[in-house]
Amino acid sequence: MDQSNFPLGLDYFIKALKIRLALANKKGVAQSYSNIGSLYLTMYTHYQSEEEKYRDLPTASTWWAETNPVQLLDTAMVYQQRAYRISKELSDKYGMTFRLYGMARIYYKKKEYTTSIEFYQKAELLSDSISALRLNTDCHSGMARCYEKLGKYQLALEHFKTFSLQKDSMFNEEKNKDLGKLEAKHEFETAESERKRFDTEKSRVQNERIHRRDLLQYSVIAIVIVLIFATVIALTRISISPRLLEGLIFLSFLLFFEFMLVLLDPYIERFSGGAPAFKLIFNAALAAFIFPLHSFFEVKLKRRIS
Repeated sequence: MDQSNFPLGLDYFIKALKIRLALANKKGVAQSYSNIGSLYLTMYTHYQSEEEKYRDLPTASTWWAETNPVQLLDTAMVYQQRAYRISKELSDKYGMTFRLYGMARIYYKKKEYTTSIEFYQKAELLSDSISALRLNTDCHSGMARCYEKLGKYQLALEHFKTFSLQKDSMFNEEKNKDLGKLEAKHEFETAESERKRFDTEKSRVQNERIHRRDLLQYSVIAIVIVLIFATVIALTRISISPRLLEGLIFLSFLLFFEFMLVLLDPYIERFSGGAPAFKLIFNAALAAFIFPLHSFFEVKLKRRIS
């Protein structure tokens, strides 16, 4: 984290604190105090790791030049204590655990390892009572480091083992959750694939049924039209008035024209894209093709009755 971000982050946290104070949001106020305390602790940790680097820069920032590392830890402790008091007042066990853990970390940075262990132990007991496994694990990690600093390696090893076991347990739990999510995703995808396959098959069967129905109707219509033309031709062998013949021929070709429109409509729709102008052109072209046939047929049949 860039040290230039610390003042900005602190400013945001203080603004949030003021808003929560104005709203009398005690839990939020405790969280803001804790956030500010954690930021001061982060400042101290960053100062320790980067002290030599920034100290030697000729253009060191005002913030860095004025930083007092001891004061950073003291300020962090003040804010964590304020947060703890409010959490305790609200009987917020998770909040209390987190604040105790935060104070334990500060005492560790102050090299007050015995006091740090006391706070880690309090946080560990509380976290265990509320099943806060991650915080509990972090407490054991902190105690292991404290005992190591005090030269109590057996105790350090015991807490490190507990930390490792719980960390593995959390890892396995998270992996099981991930596995459960993958299984649920697989089941959903399988069900979705089956649904799509069913819909596709249903659509195929329906389309086949419609196709068979249309084919049957087209066949019947074609047969009827052929029968009508055959009837008209047969009528020319008997005495029939020219006007009646013209009417029958017109009706026959009108039915033929309508049948061709119905038969070709899917293809016309595909090529025209549904545009009315193009559909009109196709219809006109069909009419232009049928009109000469109508005239030729009418002339031939009239000659037969003349």
